[in-house]
Amino acid sequence: MSKALILGASSFVGKNLLKDFDPSEVDFTFNSNFIKNGIKFNAVKDNISTLPLDFKNISHAVILIGDTEPDSCYFNSKASYELNVINTIKLIDFLYRNNIKIIFCSTEFVFDGKRGMYTELDTPKPILEYGCQKYAIETYLKKFSDSTILRFAKVYGEDPNDGSLFSDWRRKIENNEMIECANDQYFSPIFVNDISKIIKIAIKKNVSGLFNISCGKKYSRLELLELLLEHRYDNTAPKIITKSIDDFDLPEVRPKDVSMNSEKAQTTFNFNFTTPEYFLSNSLLWKK
Repeated sequence: MSKALILGASSFVGKNLLKDFDPSEVDFTFNSNFIKNGIKFNAVKDNISTLPLDFKNISHAVILIGDTEPDSCYFNSKASYELNVINTIKLIDFLYRNNIKIIFCSTEFVFDGKRGMYTELDTPKPILEYGCQKYAIETYLKKFSDSTILRFAKVYGEDPNDGSLFSDWRRKIENNEMIECANDQYFSPIFVNDISKIIKIAIKKNVSGLFNISCGKKYSRLELLELLLEHRYDNTAPKIITKSIDDFDLPEVRPKDVSMNSEKAQTTFNFNFTTPEYFLSNSLLWKK
């Protein structure tokens, strides 16, 4: 039986993805954050060909390696470009030469945020360094017709301590901290468990192509905070200050509307994505 290879399994998405695989189905790497039974791999310093892996027995590789923090990519543009572009291309070339199908994980930030509800037919125009780096790989992958690109919307999880969107607000609410929230930034957040399921389907059905992976609906950041308060805190919370995303102390101007249409993914994968309303109403780990 062939295996999948998860490159960057210590990432937020990677750790969750591992839970959906039987150990016999997957090999996986980590870098700075140790994972039991994983293989240490630094994509900048190490050559993938030297890893103790049977590449002839690997059918798919999920590329999650990279600096995924926009601010870090901006402040460390040279190092992040080396990792996110130069060495990712080296990985892609190696995988392709070894007949391993590539599943590349991209981002909503390939868009400039001027319109929203983007489809796969819309031309990306990134304004963030991070988005430019991801789009560079999307463009490079056009030469490999059998590759798969999954563009993730903003990812959140159900672990109250994972630091993602709702978890961070939950921590602030329960510590009675003030919350500053943008009222003019829009996206289509995706539940991390949905991503794991989509990747498994992509591997099982050997899906190729470009797909927006999102809940398929547009929400402002403030609307999502209000949903959390409504579903979990009876509309009570410490002081909330709303302002434009432009007024936050960020090194780059943020795209204001990176919401994405996910109809193509829903149809291709025969999958219904989790809405924030459903998540907040049903997640067992999010009891008051």
